[in-house]
Amino acid sequence: MVKFVFGRELTDEEEFFDRDEEVRTLINYIENRQPVAIIAPRRIGKSSLLNFVKLKVSDKYIVAKLSLEGITSIEEFGDELNRKLILDSLAKSLKLRIKFNLTNVLASLNQFLGSIKSIGIRLNNLEVYIEKYSLFKQDKLRPNEIIDDILLLPQRISDDLNKRVVIMIDEFQKIRYLKQPFPRILETMRKRFQESDLVEVIISGSEVGLIEEMLENPREPFYNFFKIERLRPFDKETSIRFLDEGLKGSCRELYERGYEITKGFPAWLNLLGLVLEKECSIDAFFNDPNVEIELRRDLDGLTRNELKVLKGLAQGLKISQIQVSNPYRVINSLRNKGLVEKFDDKYEIVDPILSYYLAHQMK
Repeated sequence: MVKFVFGRELTDEEEFFDRDEEVRTLINYIENRQPVAIIAPRRIGKSSLLNFVKLKVSDKYIVAKLSLEGITSIEEFGDELNRKLILDSLAKSLKLRIKFNLTNVLASLNQFLGSIKSIGIRLNNLEVYIEKYSLFKQDKLRPNEIIDDILLLPQRISDDLNKRVVIMIDEFQKIRYLKQPFPRILETMRKRFQESDLVEVIISGSEVGLIEEMLENPREPFYNFFKIERLRPFDKETSIRFLDEGLKGSCRELYERGYEITKGFPAWLNLLGLVLEKECSIDAFFNDPNVEIELRRDLDGLTRNELKVLKGLAQGLKISQIQVSNPYRVINSLRNKGLVEKFDDKYEIVDPILSYYLAHQMK
């Protein structure tokens, strides 16, 4: 039974719809030790897909899924990996009943270390790492003295437990914010991933131009390392079936129109379903405040020229008809952010609701 969910990642198995083929493909990559990258714009369901795969393989592997959204320092990166790998995945693997204080990673790590020692479990590599990371958190080690230990953590846990680890890194393109203090962090990360014989890696990225540059440019450290999979919106048949199952047949006359305006983007289909549960009206969907709130995430921080180009594209103009300086530089910036793509030799806004909003409602 379909349950409409908007504004958060899907986490429970009964919330997922379709994507069976994609899940099987990713599990097959894990089994065959093939690093994989999932590329898609926002609102297609990458993060939810990773959550679904995690549910499917967590009995067999230690699985940690972390996001680099908002990560701007080695300390934040280390804390995020520690939370998800040590304090969550590993604790569940060892069946430890610990209530972690996630606002204080250092205290939680030490609590975890005490717990594994108290029940007689010896994880030598992990114990050394936690003690060293504690020194870092107390400002007794510099970031450059701990970065290699952070990157080696998954392999060391695998060595301790003789069990494979799956690391899922969402919004991987954000790693670029760590390149300024650590210019060779990508080279070091690739080296550690290659050396880790019991660690499998899945990454995802929504800033399509940036993640493609990182993975497909021969000058980039991760060139030819990941098998690239592009996650697509639902097709028409799947979109209509999704709405029909969730709405139990009500508002059926609007399903085809719903697909036309959402282009099968799962996030928008979920919001549309929630709106139609209350009122059979497409206008009610466009007037729902959540639409503008969500789209502001795309628009906030854009330059005046970027907004001008987006509005021009939404109105059906060609790049040559939009009067901005260096229009193709602006287009490249928008493409890097996953907002614009080239279809049949024509640049278009990727998200159909963003395009509609810019053309009809944004002044």
